[in-house]
Amino acid sequence: MGNEGSWVTKMSSRPKSPSDDEHDMRSAIAVMTADYCYLTMSHKRSPRHQATPSRTCLFCGATGPLNGEHIYGDWLRNLGFTGEGVREIVPGDGSQPIIQRGGPFSKKLKIVCYPCNNQWMSGMETAAQPMLTAMFNARGSSVELDQAAQLTLARWAFKTAAVAAQVDRSDPFPLPHRREFRQTDQPPHHVQIRIGAASIPMLQRGEQLAESRFEPRTATITYAGQSISFPFYRASFRLLTVVFDILGYVAETDLVDIDPGEDLKRALLPLWPPEHPRIWWPPVTSLDVIGGVPGLTASPIVGVPMLVPGGQG
Repeated sequence: MGNEGSWVTKMSSRPKSPSDDEHDMRSAIAVMTADYCYLTMSHKRSPRHQATPSRTCLFCGATGPLNGEHIYGDWLRNLGFTGEGVREIVPGDGSQPIIQRGGPFSKKLKIVCYPCNNQWMSGMETAAQPMLTAMFNARGSSVELDQAAQLTLARWAFKTAAVAAQVDRSDPFPLPHRREFRQTDQPPHHVQIRIGAASIPMLQRGEQLAESRFEPRTATITYAGQSISFPFYRASFRLLTVVFDILGYVAETDLVDIDPGEDLKRALLPLWPPEHPRIWWPPVTSLDVIGGVPGLTASPIVGVPMLVPGGQG
């Protein structure tokens, strides 16, 4: 497990075309019905830069020369976001934020091999671009997403979250999920991805065009005096007005069905696994009501057990 942190991009002026603080990681406790269990979530911090950056590809594990991958696609610059900006990396260990100057969508990380970057990941960016652009320009209207579009956005969101989590070089994103994603070309089985909407905040340095947070945790299922613990994580990010929330755990079998909680169901639409033939973005409730992406950190996570310890799945 690596550091959690936030990555924000700020611009000092509004783009030509359309359009953190250090946070407290609280334990989230979801009380289940008598038929189920308690699912407790506790955050685990790791020392800063605990992991040495790997010289293997983030997704396929290939060795050799690695390419620089944009955290957010440089096609966004074609929307007019070309001015100078500020990138702020907030380490999860409470140390001082790292401030970098540069274009808001120019940040690259040398973490992927050429085939993954220029073929596989490039295809995801190309496929997701029209849908993301439509949402950026929606201005109060709805954008319809069929199941093919939902899968396209889910793949892009998981890829982007995994890359963004590497920004402080702590390598926190679970290796089994990165490998499964590459091998199946779909988000991992034990991952749930949702989409929401939030406003672009105006902060002291300018507009906060993007932000991301990664929270490694441990989940424990307790039932009839027996407990089982497993790694769990939440990766959330906002790009302009579109928010993605990714919940996942690493296990050999199905353990829990993750639920965002009743208060968030009207603000987060399911992308993966698909639940509806069509959804319409944005949801009826904006994530602004809970404080945007930072508010997701404090939101309870409910897990309905799929496997009772000592029983049959």
